[in-house]
Amino acid sequence: MKPRLATILACSLALLSARPLSAFDVNSLQLHLHLAALTSAEPPAIVEEHLVLSVQGDYRFVGAAFSFEDWRTVHAFERNRSG
Repeated sequence: MKPRLATILACSLALLSARPLSAFDVNSLQLHLHLAALTSAEPPAIVEEHLVLSVQGDYRFVGAAFSFEDWRTVHAFERNRSG
């Protein structure tokens, strides 16, 4: 295969498989307001069927595991603007 054709093919595949980089989209005003108001760690809360977990400290990775999954899966979480 010619190098130019291979490059075009590789770029096309990369563009098709790439996902836009974005944070979690919040479509609920109540959830958005709750997340925006977080300034420190709080006990877990449920806001419109979303589990909201918070942590305080300088961590590179924060995850949670749940008993209904027999603790097998660790779910990774992002930090908000407040840290």
